[in-house]
Amino acid sequence: MSVLFTAALFSMSVQTNPVTVEQQYQYSNQEYCALVRQDASKQMLSAYADKLGFVPAKAECKALLSAARSQITETSAERQIREFSRGSIRKLTPSVIQQLKAMSEQERLAELQRIFG
Repeated sequence: MSVLFTAALFSMSVQTNPVTVEQQYQYSNQEYCALVRQDASKQMLSAYADKLGFVPAKAECKALLSAARSQITETSAERQIREFSRGSIRKLTPSVIQQLKAMSEQERLAELQRIFG
């Protein structure tokens, strides 16, 4: 009897689990195009395209990246954090991002290397 109760309790907890990190992450064609530009591996691009649901056309990537370059005015800290976290399952909290931005560039690079490997 306790086995049935445990199984029922487990099935209820599985159904009410919060949304996973993967479901919260927003995949974008702009990020896919940036990965292409950075010469990411074919396996990584294929996996990202599967999550995105399609493979953006080369012309679309060119337009997206040129528009992004003209609109983005980010600090070197923001750029470093974004580049290290791109494609990683680890997502930094806002407080960690603030701490990283407060560090010197050398300290920040060392910490990002430690976090993301």
